[in-house]
Amino acid sequence: HDVRAAIAPFADDTVDLMVTGQPIFLSALERFSDRMAFLLPMALLVIGLLHFEAFRTVQGLVLPLVTGLVAIVWSLGLMTMLGLQLDPFSNVTPILIIAVAAGHAVQILKRYYEAYHELVPAYTDARAASHEAVIRAVSAMGPVMIAAGVIASASFLSLVVFGIQSIRTFACFAALGILSALVIELTFIPAIRAMLPPPTPLAVHLEHKTTVWDRIITVLMSTVAGPQRKRVIMAGAALALLAMGGTSLIVYDNSLRAFFTADQPMRLDDATMNERLAGTNTLYILIEGQREDTI
Repeated sequence: HDVRAAIAPFADDTVDLMVTGQPIFLSALERFSDRMAFLLPMALLVIGLLHFEAFRTVQGLVLPLVTGLVAIVWSLGLMTMLGLQLDPFSNVTPILIIAVAAGHAVQILKRYYEAYHELVPAYTDARAASHEAVIRAVSAMGPVMIAAGVIASASFLSLVVFGIQSIRTFACFAALGILSALVIELTFIPAIRAMLPPPTPLAVHLEHKTTVWDRIITVLMSTVAGPQRKRVIMAGAALALLAMGGTSLIVYDNSLRAFFTADQPMRLDDATMNERLAGTNTLYILIEGQREDTI
């Protein structure tokens, strides 16, 4: 912005002033990464609305989001303690952590509601039934969540072998966030759920009410478990083969300009400069020899 402001007084109808080059693109990259302050709340809103549609309860709306938000805070704190710094590439990781954390959280929450629905007729004390439902939910889903969380974290941690610092930062951030969400969902959230009042009969009814998601799953299950399952397998295999063929079309490109759409001002200026002048792109050439100072 300072550069554009400095050259603006020299522009008129006969002069086109263009600003381009790698520093300009790096500046734009940082400017676009600042949009995370807007995109993260939007992601929270969308995830929250989907959870509310699925559970129709306040607990189903709030607690999964609490898991994700606390996991982000934990992972950011751990990264700071480890001396890692965020960059424009790892800046998008919070949305990934929110998605994974909320996805795992609803599994235990759904099992809790199912267990509570089964236990209520046998208990005179609704709170005791809620406590037992918490124990059953964590006992049933805990091992599965531990396996899924550890596998996901280990998969991201495998990226630390890369020589690119931004990829290593992303790997550590994602792994720490998923592990944090796992610990939170198996300790902090069950404790909160046990302290909360038990679900009301209306909340239990709304959670068990048939929704559009239930109808979709019913249709899918009747298809894959019915006489048409062979067609489903054949269609899945055909799509896999088609996707394998598409991998040959993958384009490798490390151009910083390619991060931005062609209608961005810096891309337009860069295209004009490359068309009329020698251009602004740096070309790196590696010359190898048998000894030092071969060049």
